[in-house]
Amino acid sequence: MAGPTITEFTMPANEAFPNQQSKSPGILILEQITSLVFLLLLAAIVCILFLSYIPGMGHPVGMEIEVLIMLALLGASIILTSILAILNNR
Repeated sequence: MAGPTITEFTMPANEAFPNQQSKSPGILILEQITSLVFLLLLAAIVCILFLSYIPGMGHPVGMEIEVLIMLALLGASIILTSILAILNNR
């Protein structure tokens, strides 16, 4: 007496996750914008760290401007991530 085969236990992808829906184009664009903001934030952090370790190299913009740019990027990333979390849980 042979046991069940593997093909008897597999389900098609649409039956395995019945509540999984394809994402709308708007959500995909919002995800790309969010990832771009995170990359800009990472680039800004790396730039500030890099400039602080080079002796004699001044900052291209004032320290106040750098702080404002960092706050804007951090705020945008938090807001965009929150919007995506809300939209993905619907």
